[in-house]
Amino acid sequence: MASADGSRPLRILMLHGYSQSGTLFRQKTRFLEAALKKAFPASHPRYPAGVELVYPTAPIRLRLSDIPGALSGPEDHDDEDSSDAWAWVRKDPHTGDWVGAEASFECLAELLRTQGVFAGVIGFSQGAAIAAMLASLMEGPTRESSFARYQSSGGIAFPESFRSLQHPPFKFAVVYSGFSSPQPRYAACYEPKIETPVLHFIGSLDGVVDEAGSLRLARACMGGENRVVYHPGGHFVPGAKPFVGALMGFLKEALRERDEEGGTETIQPAPEGLKL
Repeated sequence: MASADGSRPLRILMLHGYSQSGTLFRQKTRFLEAALKKAFPASHPRYPAGVELVYPTAPIRLRLSDIPGALSGPEDHDDEDSSDAWAWVRKDPHTGDWVGAEASFECLAELLRTQGVFAGVIGFSQGAAIAAMLASLMEGPTRESSFARYQSSGGIAFPESFRSLQHPPFKFAVVYSGFSSPQPRYAACYEPKIETPVLHFIGSLDGVVDEAGSLRLARACMGGENRVVYHPGGHFVPGAKPFVGALMGFLKEALRERDEEGGTETIQPAPEGLKL
């Protein structure tokens, strides 16, 4: 939240992966939170109120049968209410189509409308895919025009909630194990290329999201593969010093460029662990 003198914090939206929650994602990224607060302390000239991270939980509650390996025996029940696993989208088992993305967009727009201004977004896996699409939706009239063009060939309509949203474009997006939607109905999110500065982290041993999918997303962003960082691990947010350092360097560069463009932001406090 804003400090006593009214100065603004660096506020970042943190989007968890499939079958996680905001609370779990925060537990898994405590090291990142600590590094961000060290890099942007309360004495930082641009963000004297420090850093504030907001970890919402996605709106789609998963059934146990939606989670690979969750059902271990006959005593387990496929009870949706028993799961604390959430998703931004579900995949239709018959068609492979994404189900629920539009509802997640609506929920995120409501968060942005009611909880104030965020400088950027960081996402992991499915949350990374949504983070890139969200950054795209925030880009204004050019993106809206693209949606209008694609709608005539089966693309989704530009979400009405973003049309009326009073929020500046994100200054950055960071995606860990990200990927783009392969479905033509979401093509307007990637064409023209996403202008928001996006940093991509790819695990060379990632067995969940393949490299080709991550690179398709990178190529759909301005900067492309020049903003790709590989780490020698799997499907997780890397905590080793070189990769945390790469993140901090990117954030400082992106923020410096966007802050020099000017603009005033109105900040409101956001509750921790917000569930959409």
